[in-house]
Amino acid sequence: MTQPRKSVAIGLILGVLQLTTSAWNSTPSTAAYNPCGSQSNYQEGWQTGGTPVMTLEGVSAALTYRHIYECTYPAYTYQNLVSAWTMVASADTTGWAQSGYWYYHGIGNNCMSHFAQQVYNYPTNAPTTVIGSCVSDHESHQAWQQTVYVGGSSNWAVRSNIDVTIFIQSAWNQFSVWSQPLRAVNDGETSMMQSDVPGTPSNVDDWSSIQVQSYANDAFYSACGSAKFYPITSLSRFSVNQPSCQETQSWTNSPT
Repeated sequence: MTQPRKSVAIGLILGVLQLTTSAWNSTPSTAAYNPCGSQSNYQEGWQTGGTPVMTLEGVSAALTYRHIYECTYPAYTYQNLVSAWTMVASADTTGWAQSGYWYYHGIGNNCMSHFAQQVYNYPTNAPTTVIGSCVSDHESHQAWQQTVYVGGSSNWAVRSNIDVTIFIQSAWNQFSVWSQPLRAVNDGETSMMQSDVPGTPSNVDDWSSIQVQSYANDAFYSACGSAKFYPITSLSRFSVNQPSCQETQSWTNSPT
């Protein structure tokens, strides 16, 4: 039986960075273009929007991991981040839960690795981030965000998962702190203009078997007939494609 969504008190979550495994053995990312250029939030992918086909509360996809090409100069640019993920987010995108893979210059294990991140009110509150084991090009993993009923004072929580591993479970009720309707996002992202979003024309970054979780009964359904995705674009050298109603893709047109 679906439980009622109730407003509850929330507590402050401080920024946390955790390492979950120690298998640091994959090849580090290689340089793209240098210098790194301006810092911003460059995204390429797909998101739900407008009038929702079905009110959703979670998303899942089989995400193909692709080698990351990242600018390397100047070396002190610790904000240099490249990632790809699935996400469920608030309507105003100040709160989100995501999981997938990343390479973050100067942070974590110096390799492409699994990661998950959650925040309920950015930038007022810092994100909680968990970094997992190193990964390799061409791997495929289920990256999924799941609403679960937890009872007690919080009632509801959102989980950020990769395959069968729970990376983060929120300590707050997303229905109390996030603006609605929630949206689903499948995205490649870079924080520096001269770093590439994952994927190339011959090896695109691919989200397949996309499902969305229904707010009405908490079950997951195929995105076909349940969600409509719209493209996100930021730079002309990035591209997107939607081969079917439950598959999206993104890549860099001219990687190094």
